[in-house]
Amino acid sequence: MLKMPVMAGLVLLSLSTAYAAECEDAMTQFDMNQCADAAYSQTERLLEKAYHDVWQRTDGKQRQLLEAAQQRWYEYRNADCLFQSDTAQQGSIGPMVHAQCLTDAAVERIKILKRVLSCPEGALDCVSFTH
Repeated sequence: MLKMPVMAGLVLLSLSTAYAAECEDAMTQFDMNQCADAAYSQTERLLEKAYHDVWQRTDGKQRQLLEAAQQRWYEYRNADCLFQSDTAQQGSIGPMVHAQCLTDAAVERIKILKRVLSCPEGALDCVSFTH
């Protein structure tokens, strides 16, 4: 018998897979907007996890610098995506273009945060964790 967390994970996986299949077949702009928003939400959760993984390795000044960098990155990302999607906002495609921009930026930030976690100890061009 499967335990509850495993069953819940399987249900979420099947829902996610079914939704992904629906998104591949999305025909209306409304559906494409919904799919782009779902992709953004999923990527944002991955970004939060990557940030939290780095945050846990920091303390003191490093943590303050990380928090400030992440806050400024969010501000930059949001402003940049508003800029990049401005023309599209006049039409029904606007939400999709905006969500895709947010998703793309989050994917790049995740790569950076994961690279921080994989820096070799003692490397001068990487973050050296204090604990």
